[in-house]
Formats: sequence, structure tokens, C-alpha cells
Amino acid sequence: MKAFFKNLLIVLFFMVLADQVVGAMLRYFYFRQESGLEYQTIYSMNKTSEDVLIFGSSRASHHYIPSIITDSTGYSCYNTGREGNFTLYELAILRGVLKRYKPKFIVVDFTVKEFLEFPGSYDPLSNLLPFYRGNPDIHDIIKLRGDYEPLKLNSAIYPFNSLMPVILVGNLEYNKKRKANDKGYFALHGKMKQPPQALQLDKKYPVDSNKVNAFRSILDLCNSNNIPAMVVVSPYYDKYSSQDYSVELAKEIAAKHDVPFYDFLQYSTIAGNPEMFHDKDHLSYSGARILSGKIATLIRENISSSNE
Repeated sequence: MKAFFKNLLIVLFFMVLADQVVGAMLRYFYFRQESGLEYQTIYSMNKTSEDVLIFGSSRASHHYIPSIITDSTGYSCYNTGREGNFTLYELAILRGVLKRYKPKFIVVDFTVKEFLEFPGSYDPLSNLLPFYRGNPDIHDIIKLRGDYEPLKLNSAIYPFNSLMPVILVGNLEYNKKRKANDKGYFALHGKMKQPPQALQLDKKYPVDSNKVNAFRSILDLCNSNNIPAMVVVSPYYDKYSSQDYSVELAKEIAAKHDVPFYDFLQYSTIAGNPEMFHDKDHLSYSGARILSGKIATLIRENISSSNE
């Protein structure tokens, strides 16, 4: 029996050792990536120094062109938007940014049904797992994935479980050309082939209080750090005959924080125009150029008024 337990301890020791060694290697190569979506998060969390930051999901990453904003305002700009990641992810990134510096302006892109409660909505927070160690201020967000998440994160390999192929590609030079972007903006060049539909949005649906509180916390952080900000609902292709419940709630929260809220969901210059959309939810490069010019004007105006 003693020999059994001795051998068991030896096996466990080498399992833990292997986990820590392999995990350390994966961590090293993860954080030395210089292209791809993971690099987008690495840069957003750990490296940004730009004056203007864009927050949001894939709609942000395809709708706001930093070079246009920079040319128009004179302020450097970076787009932190990431596909499939919404308010909770944005809060984590903002906390990481504020540990290092204060941007001059923040734009939060807000989507229809952003606050909707649905199963699996916390799964994309796995993108933050590599940042768990050394960032206690995002632990509360990552723990939303499950009660056992802190226990799992004792493993050095766990944060990178599904990322090994991504890490490999992200360390290759050719990936920079394959995934070329403009300071976090990824251009789309398709156009819609069918006409816009007339849709009715749900007047009310279950909302996730964690998402609502995260949105509120983003605006709280902007106010407490004296960072001027604005919330933007960027255009959609289809025509909506009613207002979205999440958009209405967000508008109320923004008003209470004295943060400007711009609803461009049905922006006539862009909405419903096939040339302006790659698909019904994402602008093409043509649409993004027009929207970015409009946003740049609003940034100039809001920074000017905040300095008065």
C-alpha cells in the first residue's frame, strides 16, 4: 500500500510538472504573437497607448476605421472590438487599459439585444483566460463562466487548451498578411444581394443583469477617470419598425451617466443600402468609411465640449 501511494505521488508530481512546463511554453508563445484575433486581445489589454479607443464586438471591428478617425481628429486611435465578445469582455479590456493609462476618448459600440439573457453567452469569455494570472481585477468576470473556473485555472495548460493551432499560426510571419488590419479594424468588401427586410423587434425580453451591470461599470469607469465617452448603435441593414429593449435600457443608463448616446441603427445614409453592407449585421468598407467620418466629427465635438 505504501508503495502504491508513493508511486501515485510520483505520477502526480510529474503530471503537475508537465502541466506547468507545457503551460509556461504555451504562455510564452501566446504572448509573443503579432497577428490574429488573439493578438488583438493581447494588444488591447496590455499594449494600447492610443488616444481614442473603440470598444465592441465584430460590429465594432468592422465598422470603425482608426486611420480615418486619426486623420480627421489628429488623435491616434485603436479598435479593440472582437468577434462574439460584448459588454463583459469590453469591461475586462477597459480595466486592463486603465491599469496602464487614461485614453482621451472612448467609443462604445452597442448592439441590438446586447443585454439578452441566453445560455452560453459567457462562453466567449474564454478569450480572457490567458489573462487570469496577474490580473485579479478581471477574476469576477471570468468566474461567470462557472463556479469551478478558478480551480481549473490552477492548471497552466487550461487557459490555452483550444488555442494551440491559433498560437502556432499567430507566431508565423505570413499571418500578418493573411489577417491584415488597420489598428484593429478588419475590412469587409462584399455587398448585399437581397433587399432589406422590414422587421419588428421584441418590445421586451429577459435581460442579463451581469451584462447590464457591466455596461454601467464601463460608463462609471469613464466618469470616475474623467474620460469623455460616447455610446453608438451603428447601422443595421434591415428596417426596424420598433425600438430594441436593450437599446432603450442602454440609452437610459447613458443618460444617467451624462454620456452621449447616438442611435444610428437606421442611419439613412447607410441603413438599407446594399453597397454599404457585407451582410445584414456588418458594414462593408464603403459603409465603414462613411460611418467612421461621422464618428470622427462627433469625437471632435465631444472632446471640444468636454474641454470647455
